[in-house]
Amino acid sequence: MMKKAPLYSRSPTRDAAPRAEPAPDAAPPVDAPLAAPSGRRSRLKSFVVRHERQLWATALLLFVICGLALNSSTRPGTPPLTMKQIDYAMRKSIEETPLSSPAAPPQSTPSACIASASA
Repeated sequence: MMKKAPLYSRSPTRDAAPRAEPAPDAAPPVDAPLAAPSGRRSRLKSFVVRHERQLWATALLLFVICGLALNSSTRPGTPPLTMKQIDYAMRKSIEETPLSSPAAPPQSTPSACIASASA
């Protein structure tokens, strides 16, 4: 009978022979604390290489947001109106459209015109 071929490939074994364990009385290497930072640096470097486009896009987005925030914060605000400006605006408005007085004859309104036309 023939043996069936596996559907998935098997992962290769990393070491064919088991590792030799260090002797219990052996001192740890002196360079062990110095190896960790280089490992961090290499991990950081590989992270930057893997995510370069996303990091550039994030940096650009932060730059734009900071620019917009600084632009709006450096622009001077509009000063509040003074009493002189308010008085001028009120006088001009009254001159253009005078207020009706109670002694003035009533003006015809559109609803009065419509009512008299239909009667």
